[in-house]
Amino acid sequence: NWNPSNYSIDELFKATLVVLELAILEQRAQILGGICIIDLAGISLQHAWHVTPTIAKMMVELLVTSFPIRTHAIHIINESWIFDIMFAFFRPLLDERMREK
Repeated sequence: NWNPSNYSIDELFKATLVVLELAILEQRAQILGGICIIDLAGISLQHAWHVTPTIAKMMVELLVTSFPIRTHAIHIINESWIFDIMFAFFRPLLDERMREK
């Protein structure tokens, strides 16, 4: 539901971080980790323009190395051809283990 004309990618990133901070307070999440589900319904080129290589690197670092929670899997639903363009930025940043997830 992100509208890039109303909220910057920085604001979206900050909101995601707040949600993750709240999730890590749950004891089960601290022990078991979690699964990331990303719903790309309604994604457009307007969204894709905001995902620069720098933003992609920040997102990968958050999910893979910087945040103290184990990510078991990442599920992308309602993916479109626009995701393929955006994923081209992410793929080189992922290590082999994360590519398999």
